[in-house]
Amino acid sequence: MNTRFAGVEGVSVQAAYTCSDEEAEQWASEIRGRFGDRFNGYIAPLALSIACHTGPGALGVGCVKKASW
Repeated sequence: MNTRFAGVEGVSVQAAYTCSDEEAEQWASEIRGRFGDRFNGYIAPLALSIACHTGPGALGVGCVKKASW
C-alpha cells in the first residue's frame, strides 16, 4: 500500500477515464490495492472537454484534500 499521504487528514484519491467501463473497474481495483481507504471509490468518465485532448483509453488519478477553512 502506498503511504505517501500517511498522517495527512482529509485527502482522498479519485479517478477518471476514457476507456471502457470494464477496463475502468479493473483499474479501480488496482488503485484500491495501492491506496486502500484513501481511494473513496469515485471513478467517472472524463469530461468531453478533456477527453477530446487525451483520446480513448486515458486513465487519470487525482488527489483531493478537503478544505479546512
